Amino acid sequence: MQNASQSWLTPEFRDDPDVKNLPSTYTPENQEQFFAVFRKWGTHLVTHVVVGGSLDYYEAVQTSYSMNQSQINANIQLEYKAVFTSSKAESHTQWEQLGKNWSNSRLVRVVTAGGDPRFAMDHLNPSYGDNHNMMFSQWTDSIMAYPGIMRFILRPLSIVFSGSQATAVSNALDAYVNGAILVMADTAYTPGTAPGPGNVSTNFGIITNGNVAISSPPVEPPPPHVIKPGQAAPVGGYQLALYDQNTYAPFMVHTYYQTYLGGHTLKPNPDIYKAMMADIDAVTQRNYVAAVTGFGIDLQNYPSPEFQRWLLSVGANLEQWKKFRGYTDTGGSACYVVVGKQGTAPGHAIEMLQAVYSPSNWMQEPYLFNMNPSALALTYGRTAQKRAGTHSYGSLLPPAKAQPDPKPAKKH
Repeated sequence: MQNASQSWLTPEFRDDPDVKNLPSTYTPENQEQFFAVFRKWGTHLVTHVVVGGSLDYYEAVQTSYSMNQSQINANIQLEYKAVFTSSKAESHTQWEQLGKNWSNSRLVRVVTAGGDPRFAMDHLNPSYGDNHNMMFSQWTDSIMAYPGIMRFILRPLSIVFSGSQATAVSNALDAYVNGAILVMADTAYTPGTAPGPGNVSTNFGIITNGNVAISSPPVEPPPPHVIKPGQAAPVGGYQLALYDQNTYAPFMVHTYYQTYLGGHTLKPNPDIYKAMMADIDAVTQRNYVAAVTGFGIDLQNYPSPEFQRWLLSVGANLEQWKKFRGYTDTGGSACYVVVGKQGTAPGHAIEMLQAVYSPSNWMQEPYLFNMNPSALALTYGRTAQKRAGTHSYGSLLPPAKAQPDPKPAKKH
């Protein structure tokens, strides 16, 4: 099924005032007119759908099975016939040709798409002598009545417009789908090549709508804190960026480096939080967007009460931090990232912490210092918050109000 014509757009879409009043040019000043349409109707539509049915027969053969690859491929094809397409008599002969040793040396998974669910064969685990020809025939015969989606083509919403308005919608789409704040923190086990020389290197970054946050004024990292020859504390710290909630123009980007108290001890100096809070307290704007990356933070340097309260005020919940309250062992290190909006309730920010600490066996497994958490916050689009490993995703927009799903196309 394929159609890319205005004729199949529903009246609800065509007559929507927001759609009808879209400007013929896109600018940062009028972007919200376009973005409102994208949030309501989406950014892409399906213009081509292939329907039908498919059956995938996955087979894993034990490496101990002594047979070359070409023979294994031939056996798999023969087994497929024995299970699905051959008559019972033919299947019996084919299984004898394959042998029980073959049957006991492989694992099978069947995945079907399309067809009558009553005849779906995903539950099958064919063993020696099995023949499911009748079920296979019932399933294939049902595909016309119960087709599944095999593949589809998504096209940008701009294709339903014409002329300069189509160009404007296309430009707005580029800005909308690429609008995001990415916050990264990184530590890596690099024996003997880190500053000091030390064994753990650090890195960090904040990128907003494609623009890298550059600290102003520039700050040079302090000399590494050397404990003894060949051992130095990671060069850790925070970068903090504050943005206008509407334009995402930065009005404060500062970097603060962690230092240690005198001598060769590993006692971090908590004054880093005083310096950060002095700058934050001087800010007069409200409802700003905040992005924070903490890299190589010594776990003994737990956020101060003042910094905790500020993090909560931009939507962080600090749950991952709480287990390290009162942590006293040396060598523990954390990377922390958060993106939130000032004035939102705790738990609404996009947040992630990764740490290496006792009692983990990091002395014998230094690769545990390879940490790279990130937080990605959409600036214009909406999405549910979720986590995947050490990466957190979400949106800075409030959840949309519940409403019926818009249907820009007629049913075919």
